[in-house]
Amino acid sequence: MRPMFYRLKNKTHAREELVRMYRDLTGRQGLRPDGQYWTLCGTQTARNSELRQLCHLGLLVDAQFHGVDFDPKIIGKNRRIFPQAHWYAGSWSSVIRTLEFRPEVVYLDTMNVVGLAPARRIIKETIFQCPKGTILFINLMQTNPYSGYNRAPNDEEVLNNIEQDIPPEILSYWEDTGKHYVYSATSITRMATYVLRRVR
Repeated sequence: MRPMFYRLKNKTHAREELVRMYRDLTGRQGLRPDGQYWTLCGTQTARNSELRQLCHLGLLVDAQFHGVDFDPKIIGKNRRIFPQAHWYAGSWSSVIRTLEFRPEVVYLDTMNVVGLAPARRIIKETIFQCPKGTILFINLMQTNPYSGYNRAPNDEEVLNNIEQDIPPEILSYWEDTGKHYVYSATSITRMATYVLRRVR
């Protein structure tokens, strides 16, 4: 069984920061009526999960939530609890290439380490697919002693890693909003969320 990170207080505080940063950037309390929120969802519960918390904070309603997970059993359980939300079983990359992916917000909540190939790959694939106006929250692991990654990079290093595999023409569509949030996922791992916006 995968760990239930959504139950951690630090994780709920991170989502509160996501909502605050969205409101600072847009001047809106919640998504537009036709807005979509896309995320790597994991298990969602009726009492304490990403979807339930974001609804409680007033960012969205169930029908605006689009959750992706590679495990069809997780997707099936989520669909039974939240039938009005949208659920997709498969890899993130394949789902966003084959469906009507028109997000207002993407929360790319990964457990990938900053600068390593898996993180760069999923960020690149997402940036290529997002339409104009998308606000992209990229959640990355800065330190993970288990993998020998103990030094937290500075902001410039993180952004350079994000940009490494993306052509300059595509990067010119995006701006760094200057907003980010750092938190501890567990007692030994440090996470950071960086916020980009597609402006053209």
